[in-house]
Order: sequence, then structure tokens, then C-alpha cells
Amino acid sequence: MNILPGILTAAVLVATPGLAFADTPAPIPNNGPGQFADAPLKTSNHAITGTSQDWGLDWFEVRFDATLKNAVLQVSTQAPKQNAQGVYSMGSSQPVALTGKGAGNPDPNSLALPGQKYAFTQRVEGLKQGTTYHYLINLPVGAGFKPVQMVGSVRTEHHSAHTITRRTNALDLDFTASAGSATVSVSTSPQIVGSKLKGSTAVVIKGKPQGDTSRFTHTFANLTPGTTYYVLAVAGGQHTTQRLTETSTKSQQIEVAVEKIKVIDDADAGLRGKGELLFQVRGTTSPSKSGAWGNPFGETKIGSGDTVTPTAAKAPRHVFTTKKSAFTVQVEGRESDWVGKSERTFCESAYRQPGENHTARWLNSGDSGSNCYQFSHAQTSFDLKQGKAQTKTFTVARTPDLRFEVTVRMTMKAV
Repeated sequence: MNILPGILTAAVLVATPGLAFADTPAPIPNNGPGQFADAPLKTSNHAITGTSQDWGLDWFEVRFDATLKNAVLQVSTQAPKQNAQGVYSMGSSQPVALTGKGAGNPDPNSLALPGQKYAFTQRVEGLKQGTTYHYLINLPVGAGFKPVQMVGSVRTEHHSAHTITRRTNALDLDFTASAGSATVSVSTSPQIVGSKLKGSTAVVIKGKPQGDTSRFTHTFANLTPGTTYYVLAVAGGQHTTQRLTETSTKSQQIEVAVEKIKVIDDADAGLRGKGELLFQVRGTTSPSKSGAWGNPFGETKIGSGDTVTPTAAKAPRHVFTTKKSAFTVQVEGRESDWVGKSERTFCESAYRQPGENHTARWLNSGDSGSNCYQFSHAQTSFDLKQGKAQTKTFTVARTPDLRFEVTVRMTMKAV
């Protein structure tokens, strides 16, 4: 038989459990005309007793005691047939020889010894879920003795693979099982404690009958995007089954793009003409720590009062993922026409501090030198609870030499 790992569960139909068919008369042979019939079959007093069963999704186990050390097991999806003399036969199934645990080796051609008993345990694996299996146990008693037999049946449990629909903040669970109710839980830990996952809250759900099974659905909400989760379902059939599934929520992929730039002051006073300006954008949940920026726009000559609508191909754009529902968007503007080398060196050293690349130090009160304000940024926040597509217009927070207003469009998609 095919050996596969099993889980638990099933409905059982056992024919006269614990009763051996030792007294069932065997057919009397017919030796033809003119011949005397054989003497009646004798009772050996051998017996099969104490039969019990356990089962799961793709296996069952039968346990019994017998007065002989050897037995034969046959298993089939077809019920055994009984002839007119009450003797059972299984048909075309593969017999399995069993050996019980116990002292001594009694003679099958002799009567059973008082108090003699052997314990048998046999596991049958590789079965189909939700299927009834019949078994026949025979003790190999000697010739001239009545057959000693036991029949029974087991129905394996059903618990289908989990179908999980992934969303950014939720997981939709769907499965079928041969049970009326089930306990479900979700956690970032795969450790099972009792009937739920560690760190989770168990939820009992009722199934909707579908023939001899039930369909179960449940939504796990308020989850973190882009996170690995484990889902446990424990179906409470006649034998409990459980299935653990690894999955994950979808990630929130955010794209922020600058749609319009209005220059209020290009930081080139007097007759110096239009400023040589460069703009770039980023989205982040940690604006004081993040160093990731999208593609830049420029360097482009833009004068005070000018409005520029970048083409889609050239618009400053940044794509990132976040597990949070709120995040910050910054648009940085930079005037590249420095007054002198020393001033440029000073600003760059203040701008690029160790571990703080691209932070907005030039807007802090501790920074000195007005020329550093030729770096400036506009900042706003978006909340995904307000929609997956939003547009905002915002300006530089303070009034340095370079001032501008930008319109940014944010879109989120689940990936």
C-alpha cells in the first residue's frame, strides 16, 4: 500500500465490533455422487476481540486482540461478501500478513489456549479523503476448523486544501471539511498551541452543508500589508482534522509623481536670469532617515512665476512599498548656480551628514548660511484610508531663497 503522512479524522461504521465470527458455519464440501460428506467443521475457540479504530484524512488504524499470533488483513472500497454459510470474502484485494505482540507461538491446528492473547495494531495509509473503506480480518486456523473472521469499515475525513484570497490588509479563507464547525486562526507564527496559532485569537465558524461535507469561509481583517502569515483551520468532525497553510498579504506599492511645478522664487536675484533648477521626489514613512529618491527632473532653467507641467516620461517619480497606511511625500528643489565654491562646499557638507544622506538639514534652525536655502523641499502626507489615488498641491514649508509649489499624484496598487 502507498504510505503517506496522515492528519486526523472520519466517520466509522463497524459491523458488530468486538465479535468474532468463530461460530459461523462453513460450507459443506460436495465430494460428488457416491461420496460421504466430510465431518462437520469443529469450533477452535479462537477469537478476535477488542477491536478499535482510529482514522484521519488519508489513513486509518485498526487495533484488535486475537488468540493466534498471526492474522491476515484485507482492505477495499467494496464491502466484503458473505456466502450462504456466513463466510466472508473480500475479492481482489491485496492480503497483508500481520503478526501480533505476545509470548509463545500457538499451533493454529489446535484449540485456543485459555488466557492466550496477542495484540495487533495496523495502520493503512495513502487513502482517499472522505471515502469509506472496508476491511476483513482472518485468523489462519487449521483445516477442519470453522473460519474466524472480523469485518468492519471506516470513512476517512475530508478537509480540503485552503483557498486563500490575498489582499493588502486581509486574507479570505475558503475550504471544505466533513464537519459542522471549525476553529480558525491567523498568526505570523506557525507554532500551534492547542487548537490555535501562537499569538492569535481562535474564531469558531459554522459550515454550510454541501452534501456530506460543509463549506467554510472566513475573512481575517486588520492585517499588515506585505507580511507572511500562517492560517490554521481545525475542523471538528467525528475525528478532528487540522490544516496549516503559509501565505502572505499583498504589498502596498506606492507611486508618487510630480504633475506640476510652480516656481515662486528661483533663487537667482536681479539680472542673473532664470534659475538652473533640479527637482526630485520621494515617498517615505521615515522622512528623516530615508535616503531613497526617485528619478530627478532637470536641471532646467525656470524663472520666478513660471509653471511647468512635466511630461509623464520626465516627471519626477518614486515607487516604493510600505506597510503603513500613512506616509510622507517630499519634493526637493535645488538651485545649481552657486555663488562661490566655499559656500557650495559648506552647504554640501551640511547637507550630506554621515548616515543622513538627503535629509532636510538646511531647513533646521541649527543650520546657518542663507545660501544653504538654495536647497529646499515641500512636504505633505497621504493617508491610504482616504483613497488609493489622491492628488495634493503643497508648497515649501519655510521661505528660503528657492521657493516653489508642486502638485503630486499618489496611486497605490496591491502586488
